[in-house]
Amino acid sequence: CMKKMLKSALALAMGAVMIMPVTAFAAEDEPTLISTQEVALSPSGANTRSAETKEFTLSTYEDNGRTVYSFDVEDEEYRQAAMEYINELTGDPGPTPQTRGILQPGESEYHNDTQYDGDAMSYAWKRNTAGQTDNNFEGGQSSLWSGSGNCDYIVLNQGISVSGIAVSISWPPSVSGSGSSASWQSQPVYDNVAGASFNGLVVGGTAFSCTFSENGDVYVGSRIYRPTTTIKFSYFS
Repeated sequence: CMKKMLKSALALAMGAVMIMPVTAFAAEDEPTLISTQEVALSPSGANTRSAETKEFTLSTYEDNGRTVYSFDVEDEEYRQAAMEYINELTGDPGPTPQTRGILQPGESEYHNDTQYDGDAMSYAWKRNTAGQTDNNFEGGQSSLWSGSGNCDYIVLNQGISVSGIAVSISWPPSVSGSGSSASWQSQPVYDNVAGASFNGLVVGGTAFSCTFSENGDVYVGSRIYRPTTTIKFSYFS
């Protein structure tokens, strides 16, 4: 459920929303490998048939300002567990008791969403912490292919759209700018499970709402599966 939250220092009577230019950011450089490690996973999900724990390779990359994770998991029974492990790495706190109404400085609000497209699945979470004059976001996303065999690759996408008065978006370290929209796209991830995390996204000005749209484009042969999550923060609804 969506809860009211984003702070505003100005009333609606201040006039029309200022529409700023769209700022789009795409991953242009090859991702930098940070580390690889073997992770022990137990099967997870409704179709689990085995209780055996197995080790799989987790790779961590830096991809144009985002930390990207990929799991080399060919066994279908372990892909859900790999996705859950990535969600933990992104810092997903899960649903917690939250403040109702407009957030005061230092208070936070959390949302998550799960979506499916055929045998592809995407999950995303976001948390906003109110500042004195801005909103500070952190979050993560993950996607997997649960069908038979392996997908060709996964491309992760993150996007934010803000409505408000004189709003600006700062998305460090290498992704930053001003405007009412911003986006990021990963390089192809050649595994069945992938995810990304971010922090330091700051929305300044008087924001009426912030909408996050994220998906993993899962390429399988000539087909693209695109389960898309949507998370909206708004203090009017």
